[in-house]
Amino acid sequence: MKSNLPVLLLRNMVLFPFNEIRIEFDREEDKKLLYLSESCYDNNILIVNPNDNLEVNPDVSELPNYGVLGSIKMKLDMPNGKTRIILSGEARVRIFAYSKDEEIYEALYSVLPGEELSVKEETAYVRALTKHIEEYVKEVPFMTNTILSHTQWINNIY
Repeated sequence: MKSNLPVLLLRNMVLFPFNEIRIEFDREEDKKLLYLSESCYDNNILIVNPNDNLEVNPDVSELPNYGVLGSIKMKLDMPNGKTRIILSGEARVRIFAYSKDEEIYEALYSVLPGEELSVKEETAYVRALTKHIEEYVKEVPFMTNTILSHTQWINNIY
């Protein structure tokens, strides 16, 4: 099923399905986009990561064909004029067409079906992820080992 949603061009960070990120906005165009998402699209928004070397407002032909369906979980307008949000990644999407009205991008998209993994593949992914987390904790001086106690009980990737 194809639907239309406003698009947030996210730079310098990536949102994956089943994850959350916190973002702070101060541009009026971004605040308009958040308001549109809240008022017309039930807090849903498409998250797209444009190529790093593209300008601030790229042409629709330069934007990627894949993104993430996001949901605004919390929005807080700060006294200093900035807006903070928590975005939750819901699913991967394929984008068929973009449009741009004033400074706001919109896209026609459909949700991609999730991959079904065998138990053997899933176990291998969990093992690899756990190994990478352990290496990360060893390399980053301000990380504590308590994160390892939280990850030791993970037995699937969902």
